[in-house]
Amino acid sequence: MGTPGITAKMVQALAQNRVKILQTTDSYTTIWVLVHEDQLVAAVNALHDSFLVEA
Repeated sequence: MGTPGITAKMVQALAQNRVKILQTTDSYTTIWVLVHEDQLVAAVNALHDSFLVEA
Protein backbone atom coordinates (compact mmCIF):
# COMPACT_ATOMS: atom_id res chain seq x y z
CA MET A 1 0.00 0.00 0.00
CA GLY A 2 1.56 3.25 -1.12
CA THR A 3 4.84 1.62 -2.16
CA PRO A 4 6.54 3.49 -5.02
CA GLY A 5 7.59 1.57 -8.12
CA ILE A 6 5.06 -1.27 -8.00
CA THR A 7 3.29 -0.26 -11.22
CA ALA A 8 6.63 0.13 -13.00
CA LYS A 9 7.69 -3.34 -11.81
CA MET A 10 4.40 -4.79 -13.10
CA VAL A 11 4.74 -3.11 -16.51
CA GLN A 12 8.34 -4.28 -16.82
CA ALA A 13 7.45 -7.88 -15.93
CA LEU A 14 4.60 -7.96 -18.45
CA ALA A 15 6.64 -6.29 -21.19
CA GLN A 16 9.50 -8.76 -20.73
CA ASN A 17 7.00 -11.57 -21.29
CA ARG A 18 5.44 -9.85 -24.33
CA VAL A 19 2.09 -9.37 -22.60
CA LYS A 20 0.25 -6.43 -24.15
CA ILE A 21 -1.31 -4.11 -21.60
CA LEU A 22 -4.63 -2.76 -22.85
CA GLN A 23 -5.44 -0.54 -19.89
CA THR A 24 -4.31 0.17 -16.34
CA THR A 25 -5.82 1.97 -13.40
CA ASP A 26 -4.70 2.33 -9.84
CA SER A 27 -5.64 3.72 -6.48
CA TYR A 28 -3.77 3.94 -3.22
CA THR A 29 -4.32 0.22 -2.52
CA THR A 30 -5.18 -1.41 -5.86
CA ILE A 31 -3.66 -1.75 -9.33
CA TRP A 32 -5.75 -3.14 -12.20
CA VAL A 33 -4.21 -4.30 -15.49
CA LEU A 34 -6.34 -5.31 -18.46
CA VAL A 35 -4.83 -7.85 -20.87
CA HIS A 36 -6.20 -10.06 -23.65
CA GLU A 37 -7.74 -13.26 -22.35
CA ASP A 38 -5.33 -15.36 -24.38
CA GLN A 39 -2.43 -13.73 -22.50
CA LEU A 40 -3.93 -14.18 -19.04
CA VAL A 41 -1.81 -17.17 -17.99
CA ALA A 42 1.39 -15.53 -19.24
CA ALA A 43 0.50 -12.34 -17.36
CA VAL A 44 -0.23 -14.13 -14.09
CA ASN A 45 2.95 -16.18 -14.36
CA ALA A 46 5.04 -13.08 -15.13
CA LEU A 47 3.63 -11.20 -12.14
CA HIS A 48 4.02 -14.24 -9.90
CA ASP A 49 7.65 -14.65 -10.89
CA SER A 50 8.34 -10.94 -10.47
CA PHE A 51 6.68 -10.42 -7.09
CA LEU A 52 6.58 -13.79 -5.35
CA VAL A 53 9.56 -15.76 -6.59
CA GLU A 54 11.99 -12.83 -6.13
CA ALA A 55 10.63 -12.06 -2.66
